[in-house]
Amino acid sequence: MNEIDQVGRLRSKGMVVVDRILLILVLILQVTLLVFLRAGGSSHGDSQRDAGALRESALPDAVVSDKEANDPHHMRAELESMVQVAFSDGVPGGRGRIENGDMILSGFRGRGPSDAHVRMMEMVKSMFAEFDQMAAIAGFGRSGDPLVLSPAVDMREAGSNYIVVLSLPYVEQSSVSAVLHGRLLIVSGELVGNMHGARRFDKRMQLPGPVTVGGSSATLTNGILRVIAPKAVAMLDSDKSERILY
Repeated sequence: MNEIDQVGRLRSKGMVVVDRILLILVLILQVTLLVFLRAGGSSHGDSQRDAGALRESALPDAVVSDKEANDPHHMRAELESMVQVAFSDGVPGGRGRIENGDMILSGFRGRGPSDAHVRMMEMVKSMFAEFDQMAAIAGFGRSGDPLVLSPAVDMREAGSNYIVVLSLPYVEQSSVSAVLHGRLLIVSGELVGNMHGARRFDKRMQLPGPVTVGGSSATLTNGILRVIAPKAVAMLDSDKSERILY
C-alpha cells in the first residue's frame, strides 16, 4: 500500500468516527426534546401537539444529497430548524427563534421561562458549539469551506529513518512550510479556494526519537507532504538548531 492510500484511509477513518458522533448527538437531542416537551406539555395540555410537531420537524420532507448528508453544517441547520419549531410550539405563551446559535424566546405571558426552559436552551447552545468544534475536526469551516486545521498524518519508522506523511489537499503548495527544530516538526500553510479570506493552519509534531536535523528533507507532491528524518543515537548540539525542509 502506497503512502497516498495510507493517508487516504486514515482520513476516511476519521470522517467515519465523526459521522458516528454526529449521529449520536442528533439522536440524543431528539430524545431529550421529546422528553422535555412531553413533561412540559402535560401541565399545559399540549403534549400530543408538541410531540407531534417535534416528530414532524425531525423528519425531512425532501431527500438530501450525499454531500449534504455528510456535511456537519447541514446537520446543524436541520437541528436548528427542529429546535426552533419545538420551542415555538412547545414553550407556553411564547415563541422561540435562533440567532447565531443562541435560543431567543419572546412573547412570554406571565412569569417568563422556567428553569427547565433555561437549562434546555443552555444544553442546545452547548451542543451547537460542539457541532462547530467537530466540524473543524472533520475538515469544514462554519461556512462549509474545507479547512485543513488538523491534516491527516502518518508517522512511522522505516529502517534508519523516521517518515512523516501529511495530506494537504486544500493547501496552496507555494505557501507550505516545513521546519524541523530538533525533534519538533512544524508544518504550516494557507487554505486555497476560501471565499472568506486567507486561513492558515499550523501542525506541530514531536518525532519519536533523536534525529539528524542536517540530513532531513521534505517533498510535496499532489498535496502529499513527505518528510524524512534520519535517526540518531543522541541529539547533538548541531541537531538542536532549526532547519527549513520545505
